Amino acid sequence: MTREMRILAVEDDDGVRSILTRIFESAEISARVVGSISEFRTFLAQEDASICIVDIGLPDGDGLSLVSELRSAGGRGVLILTGRGSELDQVLGLEMGADDYIVKPFRQRELLARIKAVARRLDIGAGIPSDTASTQSQLSMHGYSVDLNARTVCTPDGEEANLTTAEFDVLAVLLAHRGEPISRDDILAKIKGKSWHASSRGIDGLVSRLRKKLPVKQHVGDLIKTLHGVGYMLTPERSN
Repeated sequence: MTREMRILAVEDDDGVRSILTRIFESAEISARVVGSISEFRTFLAQEDASICIVDIGLPDGDGLSLVSELRSAGGRGVLILTGRGSELDQVLGLEMGADDYIVKPFRQRELLARIKAVARRLDIGAGIPSDTASTQSQLSMHGYSVDLNARTVCTPDGEEANLTTAEFDVLAVLLAHRGEPISRDDILAKIKGKSWHASSRGIDGLVSRLRKKLPVKQHVGDLIKTLHGVGYMLTPERSN
Protein backbone atom coordinates (compact mmCIF):
# COMPACT_ATOMS: atom_id res chain seq x y z
CA MET A 1 0.00 0.00 0.00
CA THR A 2 1.37 3.40 -0.97
CA ARG A 3 2.46 5.52 1.99
CA GLU A 4 1.98 9.26 2.22
CA MET A 5 5.02 11.36 1.38
CA ARG A 6 6.11 13.45 4.33
CA ILE A 7 9.42 15.28 4.18
CA LEU A 8 11.52 16.57 7.06
CA ALA A 9 14.47 18.76 6.04
CA VAL A 10 17.19 20.29 8.22
CA GLU A 11 18.97 23.34 6.78
CA ASP A 12 20.62 26.11 8.79
CA ASP A 13 20.55 28.81 6.08
CA ASP A 14 17.43 31.01 6.32
CA GLY A 15 17.36 31.70 2.59
CA VAL A 16 17.63 28.05 1.59
CA ARG A 17 14.96 27.12 4.14
CA SER A 18 12.60 29.63 2.51
CA ILE A 19 13.39 28.25 -0.95
CA LEU A 20 12.76 24.67 0.17
CA THR A 21 9.48 25.65 1.81
CA ARG A 22 8.28 27.32 -1.41
CA ILE A 23 9.32 24.34 -3.51
CA PHE A 24 7.43 21.89 -1.32
CA GLU A 25 4.36 24.11 -1.18
CA SER A 26 4.27 24.54 -4.97
CA ALA A 27 4.62 20.78 -5.43
CA GLU A 28 1.92 20.18 -2.80
CA ILE A 29 4.25 18.02 -0.73
CA SER A 30 3.70 17.76 3.01
CA ALA A 31 6.98 18.99 4.49
CA ARG A 32 8.64 20.64 7.46
CA VAL A 33 11.94 22.53 7.19
CA VAL A 34 13.89 23.13 10.41
CA GLY A 35 17.18 24.84 11.18
CA SER A 36 19.03 22.53 13.56
CA ILE A 37 19.50 18.89 14.53
CA SER A 38 17.76 19.50 17.85
CA GLU A 39 14.67 20.83 16.05
CA PHE A 40 14.91 17.91 13.64
CA ARG A 41 14.92 15.37 16.48
CA THR A 42 12.04 17.12 18.25
CA PHE A 43 9.85 17.06 15.16
CA LEU A 44 10.76 13.46 14.29
CA ALA A 45 9.79 12.36 17.80
CA GLN A 46 6.38 13.98 17.40
CA GLU A 47 5.57 13.05 13.81
CA ASP A 48 7.33 10.61 11.53
CA ALA A 49 8.78 11.51 8.11
CA SER A 50 9.11 9.20 5.12
CA ILE A 51 11.97 11.17 3.50
CA CYS A 52 14.62 13.19 5.33
CA ILE A 53 16.81 15.85 3.70
CA VAL A 54 19.97 16.67 5.63
CA ASP A 55 22.57 19.43 5.30
CA ILE A 56 26.09 18.42 6.34
CA GLY A 57 27.22 21.64 8.00
CA LEU A 58 24.84 22.29 10.89
CA PRO A 59 25.25 24.52 13.95
CA ASP A 60 24.66 21.84 16.58
CA GLY A 61 26.07 18.63 15.14
CA ASP A 62 27.42 16.62 12.24
CA GLY A 63 24.99 16.03 9.38
CA LEU A 64 26.85 12.90 8.23
CA SER A 65 26.38 11.31 11.64
CA LEU A 66 22.68 12.10 11.42
CA VAL A 67 22.53 10.44 8.00
CA SER A 68 24.16 7.31 9.40
CA GLU A 69 21.73 7.29 12.32
CA LEU A 70 18.70 7.65 10.04
CA ARG A 71 19.94 4.89 7.74
CA SER A 72 20.52 2.55 10.68
CA ALA A 73 16.95 3.10 11.85
CA GLY A 74 15.72 2.10 8.37
CA GLY A 75 12.39 2.71 6.69
CA ARG A 76 13.10 6.26 5.49
CA GLY A 77 14.66 7.80 2.44
CA VAL A 78 17.67 10.02 3.13
CA LEU A 79 19.05 12.74 0.87
CA ILE A 80 22.00 15.03 1.53
CA LEU A 81 21.60 18.65 0.39
CA THR A 82 24.77 20.65 0.99
CA GLY A 83 27.19 23.22 -0.31
CA ARG A 84 30.08 20.79 0.11
CA GLY A 85 30.82 19.46 -3.34
CA SER A 86 34.20 17.83 -2.80
CA GLU A 87 34.83 14.30 -3.98
CA LEU A 88 35.57 13.12 -0.43
CA ASP A 89 32.35 14.56 1.01
CA GLN A 90 30.24 12.98 -1.74
CA VAL A 91 31.86 9.57 -1.37
CA LEU A 92 31.47 9.72 2.43
CA GLY A 93 27.82 10.73 2.11
CA LEU A 94 26.98 7.79 -0.14
CA GLU A 95 28.99 5.40 2.03
CA MET A 96 26.99 6.56 5.06
CA GLY A 97 23.92 5.27 3.21
CA ALA A 98 22.40 8.42 1.72
CA ASP A 99 20.08 7.70 -1.20
CA ASP A 100 21.39 10.73 -3.04
CA TYR A 101 23.78 13.67 -2.71
CA ILE A 102 22.73 17.07 -4.04
CA VAL A 103 25.12 20.02 -4.17
CA LYS A 104 23.96 23.63 -3.80
CA PRO A 105 23.03 25.62 -5.73
CA PHE A 106 20.33 23.28 -6.98
CA ARG A 107 17.42 23.52 -9.37
CA GLN A 108 13.84 22.94 -8.27
CA ARG A 109 13.16 20.32 -10.92
CA GLU A 110 16.35 18.47 -10.07
CA LEU A 111 15.50 18.34 -6.36
CA LEU A 112 11.95 17.13 -7.00
CA ALA A 113 13.19 14.47 -9.45
CA ARG A 114 15.65 13.14 -6.87
CA ILE A 115 12.92 13.08 -4.20
CA LYS A 116 10.58 11.21 -6.51
CA ALA A 117 13.27 8.62 -7.25
CA VAL A 118 13.55 7.91 -3.53
CA ALA A 119 9.76 7.86 -3.23
CA ARG A 120 9.53 5.18 -5.93
CA ARG A 121 11.90 2.96 -3.99
CA LEU A 122 9.89 3.35 -0.81
CA ASP A 123 6.48 3.21 -2.54
CA ILE A 124 5.55 6.70 -1.39
CA GLY A 125 4.15 9.23 -3.81
CA ALA A 126 4.17 9.17 -7.60
CA GLY A 127 7.12 8.02 -9.66
CA ILE A 128 8.62 9.61 -12.75
CA PRO A 129 10.02 8.10 -15.95
CA SER A 130 13.67 7.10 -15.70
CA ASP A 131 16.40 7.11 -18.33
CA THR A 132 17.45 3.72 -17.00
CA ALA A 133 14.04 2.12 -17.55
CA SER A 134 13.90 -0.96 -19.73
CA THR A 135 11.16 -2.13 -22.04
CA GLN A 136 11.16 -5.22 -19.85
CA SER A 137 10.43 -4.47 -16.21
CA GLN A 138 11.03 -7.96 -14.75
CA LEU A 139 14.64 -9.12 -15.06
CA SER A 140 16.80 -11.81 -13.50
CA MET A 141 20.52 -12.19 -12.86
CA HIS A 142 22.43 -14.89 -11.00
CA GLY A 143 19.27 -16.02 -9.18
CA TYR A 144 18.16 -12.49 -8.24
CA SER A 145 14.83 -11.09 -9.45
CA VAL A 146 14.80 -7.40 -10.35
CA ASP A 147 11.63 -5.36 -10.82
CA LEU A 148 12.54 -2.07 -12.49
CA ASN A 149 9.07 -0.58 -12.02
CA ALA A 150 8.78 -1.44 -8.33
CA ARG A 151 12.53 -0.81 -7.90
CA THR A 152 13.03 -3.98 -5.89
CA VAL A 153 15.56 -6.81 -5.90
CA CYS A 154 14.69 -10.22 -4.46
CA THR A 155 17.43 -12.64 -3.45
CA PRO A 156 17.49 -16.30 -4.55
CA ASP A 157 15.94 -17.07 -1.13
CA GLY A 158 12.97 -14.79 -1.84
CA GLU A 159 13.97 -11.98 0.51
CA GLU A 160 14.09 -8.34 -0.60
CA ALA A 161 17.57 -6.84 -0.76
CA ASN A 162 17.91 -3.51 1.06
CA LEU A 163 19.34 -1.24 -1.65
CA THR A 164 19.47 2.53 -1.52
CA THR A 165 18.11 4.54 -4.42
CA ALA A 166 21.59 5.29 -5.76
CA GLU A 167 22.61 1.62 -5.55
CA PHE A 168 19.50 0.52 -7.44
CA ASP A 169 20.07 3.18 -10.10
CA VAL A 170 23.59 1.88 -10.78
CA LEU A 171 22.31 -1.70 -10.95
CA ALA A 172 19.56 -0.67 -13.40
CA VAL A 173 22.11 0.96 -15.71
CA LEU A 174 24.31 -2.13 -15.66
CA LEU A 175 21.29 -4.31 -16.43
CA ALA A 176 20.34 -2.06 -19.35
CA HIS A 177 23.86 -2.58 -20.70
CA ARG A 178 24.13 -6.27 -19.84
CA GLY A 179 26.88 -7.95 -21.82
CA GLU A 180 28.76 -4.74 -22.57
CA PRO A 181 31.14 -2.54 -20.59
CA ILE A 182 30.10 0.92 -19.46
CA SER A 183 32.34 3.64 -18.09
CA ARG A 184 31.92 5.38 -14.73
CA ASP A 185 31.20 8.67 -16.47
CA ASP A 186 28.48 7.08 -18.60
CA ILE A 187 26.88 5.53 -15.50
CA LEU A 188 26.92 8.95 -13.83
CA ALA A 189 25.37 10.63 -16.86
CA LYS A 190 22.55 8.10 -17.02
CA ILE A 191 21.59 8.12 -13.34
CA LYS A 192 22.15 11.78 -12.52
CA GLY A 193 22.16 13.64 -15.82
CA LYS A 194 25.08 15.37 -17.47
CA SER A 195 24.74 18.41 -15.20
CA TRP A 196 25.63 16.38 -12.08
CA HIS A 197 29.02 17.48 -10.78
CA ALA A 198 30.00 14.51 -8.63
CA SER A 199 33.20 12.58 -9.13
CA SER A 200 33.03 9.17 -10.76
CA ARG A 201 34.69 7.77 -7.63
CA GLY A 202 31.26 7.78 -6.05
CA ILE A 203 30.32 5.06 -8.54
CA ASP A 204 33.19 2.90 -7.25
CA GLY A 205 31.74 3.04 -3.75
CA LEU A 206 28.23 2.17 -4.96
CA VAL A 207 29.56 -0.78 -6.96
CA SER A 208 31.48 -2.01 -3.92
CA ARG A 209 28.31 -1.91 -1.82
CA LEU A 210 26.31 -3.73 -4.50
CA ARG A 211 28.88 -6.52 -4.52
CA LYS A 212 28.55 -6.92 -0.75
CA LYS A 213 24.75 -6.77 -0.71
CA LEU A 214 24.26 -9.05 -3.73
CA PRO A 215 26.75 -11.91 -3.42
CA VAL A 216 26.85 -14.59 -6.14
CA LYS A 217 28.14 -18.16 -6.29
CA GLN A 218 31.78 -18.49 -5.38
CA HIS A 219 32.88 -19.75 -8.82
CA VAL A 220 31.37 -16.67 -10.45
CA GLY A 221 33.38 -14.13 -8.46
CA ASP A 222 31.66 -10.77 -8.02
CA LEU A 223 28.33 -9.69 -9.47
CA ILE A 224 30.01 -6.76 -11.21
CA LYS A 225 33.31 -7.05 -13.06
CA THR A 226 35.84 -4.25 -13.03
CA LEU A 227 37.32 -3.66 -16.47
CA HIS A 228 40.47 -1.69 -15.74
CA GLY A 229 40.75 1.43 -17.84
CA VAL A 230 37.21 0.91 -19.16
CA GLY A 231 34.60 0.72 -16.40
CA TYR A 232 32.20 -1.95 -15.18
CA MET A 233 30.06 -4.77 -16.53
CA LEU A 234 27.68 -7.31 -15.03
CA THR A 235 29.38 -10.68 -14.74
CA PRO A 236 28.02 -13.01 -17.48
CA GLU A 237 26.00 -15.97 -16.27
CA ARG A 238 27.26 -19.43 -17.07
CA SER A 239 24.90 -21.84 -18.75
CA ASN A 240 24.47 -25.22 -17.10
